[in-house]
Amino acid sequence: MTKTNLIKSIVETGILVALAVVLDILFKLVPVFNMPQGGHISLCMLPIIIIGFRRGLKFGLTGAILYAIINFMLDGFVWHVGSIFFDYLFAFGVLGLSGLNFLRNSAKTIWKMCLIIFGLCFLRYVFHGLSGVLFFAEYAYIPEGYDWSVSAKALPWVYSFIIYNLPYMGISTIICIVVAVALHPVMYLALDDNNNDINDELEEENKEEVTVYQKDEEAIKNKRER
Repeated sequence: MTKTNLIKSIVETGILVALAVVLDILFKLVPVFNMPQGGHISLCMLPIIIIGFRRGLKFGLTGAILYAIINFMLDGFVWHVGSIFFDYLFAFGVLGLSGLNFLRNSAKTIWKMCLIIFGLCFLRYVFHGLSGVLFFAEYAYIPEGYDWSVSAKALPWVYSFIIYNLPYMGISTIICIVVAVALHPVMYLALDDNNNDINDELEEENKEEVTVYQKDEEAIKNKRER
């Protein structure tokens, strides 16, 4: 990667992380979108995922972790130390996996992109769910209106994965997919193919092959001259 492309990648990562932060704050301003113990409907995941699609795994993970730290700082509190990892670093960190080469290439097809976004959002949902089971089991209960018979052992799982985290994560995932489909035609706009790590690797391989071919030709010519 050239110095110019590196600077572009760093700047773009910063801009998309900032956009994710702004979107998260705006969604928090709507009371009905917020859950009582943290978590809310938001479009913040999409800019982080786009970083990986456009700039690769290194910048995808960097942007995701950076956003996780900023999000934690803006929340201003933590219910449990384990929550720092499961509700922030791990939960948002997995979104940066969109930068994996086979995922970012597949994302150029709309239906594959939708599956990738769903999968990454699902991973975030799993970490939030596990956080509820591991660190907040004492807060689990069946709200009024739910005619469910749940054992004491299953209650934290049902509450964390279904009652608490599923509604806002499900809606957030749908919103991200819908907006991503709308943005897909311009998602890779102004992105030089040379910025793609895969293309860079292929270019290096091609150069090596050309060099070897040229050496072979020179060797053949030398033999003929002799």
